[in-house]
Amino acid sequence: YTLLSEAVASANTEVYERSRKDESLSGMGTTLVAALMIDSKLYIASVGDSRIYLDDGTGTEQLTKDQTLAMREVEAGRLSPEAMQTDQRKNILLQCLGYGKMEPVFQSRPRPQRGAVVLCSDGFCHYLEEKQIRRLLTETETREQLWQQMQKTVEYCRAHGETDNITALVLKWDGQEQKRSDSAEWIEVWARLSGEAAPEEYDRELGGIL
Repeated sequence: YTLLSEAVASANTEVYERSRKDESLSGMGTTLVAALMIDSKLYIASVGDSRIYLDDGTGTEQLTKDQTLAMREVEAGRLSPEAMQTDQRKNILLQCLGYGKMEPVFQSRPRPQRGAVVLCSDGFCHYLEEKQIRRLLTETETREQLWQQMQKTVEYCRAHGETDNITALVLKWDGQEQKRSDSAEWIEVWARLSGEAAPEEYDRELGGIL
């Protein structure tokens, strides 16, 4: 996890320094999720309540756990998962980048031969069920189809009352070998808010930190 750990630590320092130097940004923080693919392994890191979902062709699974006060209450048996959905404590973060003590959660697992991952802010998933995310991943075959479905999903979230930031990155692949982003084996789509273009670095070689 060295590469991921160093990247998260660097991001944490950058956010902290920005907030320290600019009084208008004092006390700011942010959540983070990151994924690193090396050969047949998938490594992920998370801080806060942004999420990563993986679809391996048999089902869609949320890999990360929300680091919130409400989730802590669920794990302690004092709150049911159903009640958590409307509990105000689900918006209270236990940790974030740039503010206070931070202990990123790292995981690794085999990378399926065919699959897809979604990295997203909590604004993307508040009004979505896992079956909707699975349809987004499995019913799209081309970059254009995936882009269109991402835009429809963002619009769906907005129409259902989402006011938080909506940021999501989807990466699909077919094959075990590392490929470039312009290869047919990779489909990568970025959607933010109402749909901005992907930052230039996301169109470079994938298989690094996303």
